[in-house]
Amino acid sequence: MALSPRLPRSIQESASSCSPSPTVRWPFADLFDSGLQDQISALKRCEQERQNLEYQIHSLDVRIERFDERLERLRNEENLSTDKLTKCITKQEKMEQEKVELENKEKDLFKRYNKLKTVQGFQNLQIENLAAQIQTLQTENESISTKLQRAYQKVKELHKENEVLQNVAEDSNHLLPIKKRNTSSAYHR
Repeated sequence: MALSPRLPRSIQESASSCSPSPTVRWPFADLFDSGLQDQISALKRCEQERQNLEYQIHSLDVRIERFDERLERLRNEENLSTDKLTKCITKQEKMEQEKVELENKEKDLFKRYNKLKTVQGFQNLQIENLAAQIQTLQTENESISTKLQRAYQKVKELHKENEVLQNVAEDSNHLLPIKKRNTSSAYHR
């Protein structure tokens, strides 16, 4: 073990070249021993502090490695989160686009519905007009049918009267002298 560079060189050389034996006492041995003991204690404290510092450095290195690993995990998680966020944003944009398309379709369908409703209203009005016309025509038809039945009855009556008159005319024609008899074919008809 080397002595501290703080000791004078002569003390270092004498301490390293000779070691005091228990039988020989040097004149300044007490001073030398107490100074040396102080230096050795200081060296031991320094060595202890150095070991403590090495332990702390090692502990810090371990912590730094753990922090590096954690930082790497966090970066990986951040990348995954960024990917997920990007996918979510893309999905949201796609859904918003689909929403806009559906809203446009809804507007178109609503316009078509309103047009169809208007057309249906017009058709209903036409149907009502046609129904009224049909009703009028049915009423007129019934009136005409009634008139036709009356006319048919009248024709039957007139036909019967005509037959009676024809019979009477024929009978009266037989009563007339032959010269005055009507023999025309039109008369027989």
